[in-house]
Amino acid sequence: MYQLSPVTDRILLMRNKVRDRVINIDAERARIVTDSAKENECVHPMIKKPLALKAICEKMTVRVEDFEVIVGNKGVEFCGNGVYPEWGARYLWIADAITNGEWTLEDDGYYHTPPDALVHQTMKPEDFEYLTSITEYWETRTNGAQAAAWKPDFYDELESLCATPYTAHNIGLLTLPLGHDVAGYEKIIRVGYKAIHDQAVEWMEDHRGNLMGHDVEKYMFYKAVQIASEGAMILGKRYAQKCYEKMETAPTEERKAELKMMGDGLMWISENPARTFWEAVQGIMLYQVFIQQETQIPSPALGRFDQYVWPFLERDLAEGRMTMEYAQEIVDAF
Repeated sequence: MYQLSPVTDRILLMRNKVRDRVINIDAERARIVTDSAKENECVHPMIKKPLALKAICEKMTVRVEDFEVIVGNKGVEFCGNGVYPEWGARYLWIADAITNGEWTLEDDGYYHTPPDALVHQTMKPEDFEYLTSITEYWETRTNGAQAAAWKPDFYDELESLCATPYTAHNIGLLTLPLGHDVAGYEKIIRVGYKAIHDQAVEWMEDHRGNLMGHDVEKYMFYKAVQIASEGAMILGKRYAQKCYEKMETAPTEERKAELKMMGDGLMWISENPARTFWEAVQGIMLYQVFIQQETQIPSPALGRFDQYVWPFLERDLAEGRMTMEYAQEIVDAF
């Protein structure tokens, strides 16, 4: 049985960077989503949401750190985070903290949390100004506001019974994003985005000019799948391109070769099923980034990671493409 090795210098560096991280909260995602919402103001929500997601995939900052072997980011800066205005003005606590002087503007040009804060967070003045500028626009357009605009008969009775902790606290059932689920990671690494995209397009072509009954709802679903999967493929290719760019300044031939492997692998899994253990692990992380850019806290649980990546590692070991030591480093990085 393989005995775990001490972590590599790279993993130790990553651990320290994450431990000492400063979480910069930026307005990039909020700006992209707001622009998309304004552009598609009258579009049905089933299409409007994937259009916003595709815009994020096209425009978000993609990062590949010098020490990374598995890539994926949510914010503009390392360990940064974006804002989700469609889920309500939950970022306004930061605006309040800045306005009342709790967060202070430092010499680096960022607002900072107090020195004794348990989590060190920052925000740029321009991001603060933009986020406060869109509050009024989103006030009547959040998911919760739309859900609360009309309630079925007898919903008040459900609320009075405190049927869920959300109704007990006057929080609408549709005002919170889906949480503790396990997304279909195995399907992504075994089927790939292109096959999912093509399946949706095939259904729409088969029903072209012949939508009967509930087919209209199905059509919108498959159209949403087409748009979203196109976004996922774009995002994967953009990460691949960033790896190729980093190759130009790689400090060693070993790192250059690794970035080449990462770029080629990302380019492949942007459309296709994973072929190797690295591609499977990176594919899972890419999907995690994709769905977390779509909404706030979906799919934090990864399920049986060991079961759905093992066949890829088993094959790589058998065919001599992977050592257990490098496999451990990939999992440590993950």
